[in-house]
Amino acid sequence: MKKELHDHAWFTAYAPYEDPKLVVTIILENAGGGSSNAAPIVRQIMDFYLNKRLPQIERQENADKSEKDGPN
Repeated sequence: MKKELHDHAWFTAYAPYEDPKLVVTIILENAGGGSSNAAPIVRQIMDFYLNKRLPQIERQENADKSEKDGPN
């Protein structure tokens, strides 16, 4: 089958479940199944954000709040 006739891979995920902070959608043209091709890429993006970027953002927000509130 010609490459341009292959199915597109589409995958969407959000996290964390209880209070979503992140939604990722990816579409890979002519890549086949979404769970086998697109999902691993979404996982890498989410791992980076949730394990590295989000903690940085939360630390900065807490520091900004502490600075704004002043000493107790």
